Amino acid sequence: MSGEHIEGAVRYNERKVEKGVADLILASDFPKDAEALSLQDKTGYLKALASGNTWVKRNCVHISLNFSPDDLLDQDKLREIAQTYMAKVGFGDQPFLVYQHYDAAHPHLHIVTTNINAAGERISLHNIGKLKSEPARKEIEQSFGLIPAEGRKTKDSGLKPLNPEILEYGKPELKAAMSNIIAEVVRSYKFSNLSEFNAVLGLFNMAVDRGREGTRLYETGGLIYTAIDKDGERVGVPIKASAFYRKPTLKNLEKRFTTNNTARQAYGQRLGVIIDRALRSEKCTSRAWFKKELQKAGISVVFQTKEHGRRDAAIFVDHRTKAVFSGSDLGPGYHAREIDNRIMTTAMRDSREFGWNRRFVKNVLSRLDYSRGFPDVLKQLLQQGVIVRTTEGPPGIIHYQMGYLQVKPECYFPIFDEKLTAYLRANGFNPVLAQAVEERLRSDALPVSSFDPNSSDPIGESVARLGAFTLKTAMTLAGYIGQLIEDLLSVERSYGGGVPYHFRPKKKKKKRRPD
Repeated sequence: MSGEHIEGAVRYNERKVEKGVADLILASDFPKDAEALSLQDKTGYLKALASGNTWVKRNCVHISLNFSPDDLLDQDKLREIAQTYMAKVGFGDQPFLVYQHYDAAHPHLHIVTTNINAAGERISLHNIGKLKSEPARKEIEQSFGLIPAEGRKTKDSGLKPLNPEILEYGKPELKAAMSNIIAEVVRSYKFSNLSEFNAVLGLFNMAVDRGREGTRLYETGGLIYTAIDKDGERVGVPIKASAFYRKPTLKNLEKRFTTNNTARQAYGQRLGVIIDRALRSEKCTSRAWFKKELQKAGISVVFQTKEHGRRDAAIFVDHRTKAVFSGSDLGPGYHAREIDNRIMTTAMRDSREFGWNRRFVKNVLSRLDYSRGFPDVLKQLLQQGVIVRTTEGPPGIIHYQMGYLQVKPECYFPIFDEKLTAYLRANGFNPVLAQAVEERLRSDALPVSSFDPNSSDPIGESVARLGAFTLKTAMTLAGYIGQLIEDLLSVERSYGGGVPYHFRPKKKKKKRRPD
């Protein structure tokens, strides 16, 4: 598509990045690498090129490339596809930005460029879809081994849970219905072990069992399938895997585990983004709410109780991409135990200490002065005893929490403000820097009194208490923190040291006086 507003197209994608549902993966023919580009760099370079021809009004080109959920695409391959496509449609020598988006069930890219070249000449867009884009798509599908657009299925499989009316031993329809479910799950879903396979089957009122260790069934590698009711209780007599037409035996399933593990990797980041978004919500105070929220995105959460009193395991089934992940495969923050801890932390938000810390942090944030750049903003926070902590989400995504120095870490206040989160990310406040700042501050400053949740002036009293800390150095509080930041902070100011655009006050439009 083409348009008049380069800045609008870039900001659309940057807002997706701020929300954690997109990444800038390539800045082709830009003077800096993608990671080093500020928002002003991205828009300014394209707008400067477009200004070479003032006659052309529609000088922005915004392209979307969409792929099948079954295509195996990592970022390196996506970059190569984007460069190949742009060359084939006549934009190979143009500077362009490539964003990978994760807010849909299928992989897709957004590309932003301009149709004005370095000589000030207009690159024709007339009938480009039919004459250039369509042939380029077909060539790329063939050369990169992608699923052709014409062959992609747009409808789901129509697979439904077993009907309760046939969950009775002796009903002739039962085995046929179970066979259909097993065949469709094995064909469509990307599970990598028996627990994940069982999690998917459970959603359709079925279960698979290998038997206990030491039993003949277990030792011979056998499997039995059973129907289950709404309470998870088995109904009827189990059926051996070998009795089904397609032979869903353990040996045959294990052949798919490795292939499925590779095929699902492209969808882990989408899943992590959606899970984190739900867990950061102030409404996430129970497993039931968490499961219901993920269901809106087409994701089922299955908590499986382990044997011998071990904790539950969390398994996520994404029905849109058909990818199945155990929480442990997504990362350390997605175990059932960690999910429960994050939910419990949210539920604690009405507690006295959490409430005090939240009011305190909000009060501090409302008084921050952003005009002198990021190092000074960090200095203001530390001078008032506010620690900024980081938590890891999916690869490349960082979340932040804030709290008074003496408040328990579990009562730290998660930052839900996307603008503030983007500001911290843009200025390089990463886990390594956060840990270094906190360790230095805690090792050199020892608290002598605890906070008062009932204080009428939490900020004034906290500053007084922080100033009373016993410092190992002879510096004043301001001098100490200033030296700490100077020692640890090495940040290229992405916004030129000024105030980022989304923190600047909006200008009021002047009313025209009537003539």
